[in-house]
Amino acid sequence: MSRITQCVTYSGRVTPALPLTKMVQVLAALAIVVVFFIAHLNLRFSINRLQTETIRLQTRHDEVKAEIGRLSAQNEAMKQPDRLHKYARYELGMVPISITEKETLTIPTDINAKYALARAARRQAPVSPEDRLLQEREIWLSAMGQRMGLSSKAQAKETK
Repeated sequence: MSRITQCVTYSGRVTPALPLTKMVQVLAALAIVVVFFIAHLNLRFSINRLQTETIRLQTRHDEVKAEIGRLSAQNEAMKQPDRLHKYARYELGMVPISITEKETLTIPTDINAKYALARAARRQAPVSPEDRLLQEREIWLSAMGQRMGLSSKAQAKETK
């Protein structure tokens, strides 16, 4: 009979296919690849958002430039006296008055003092640029109207 002999002695310990240091290195390499992949995706989405924002801002820029052009043309048109006179007459409803029809109103000092605080608060209240532009335009047009001998219809009706 034949006899079987043991070539290798079994110690009872299982050894992994890769040593621990190699496994850590492979896991670290995989982690680095995953981090770079996530960073790449994040950058792609960020670029898409920036491109969308750029297109939106370019469109807004074109709209603002067109509006500036329109406002410049209106501003130049308003510098012509006949155009300003037509605007005051037909758009604002101002009518020509003579110097004798002008009336100056005087406010008693006690009433003026009573409302001075309200006027000061109104001047200090924050005003949007659009409202400020309308206020300045109204002041400018009323001053031009006074120089040209025009007044609003309401003032003209009161004096008659």
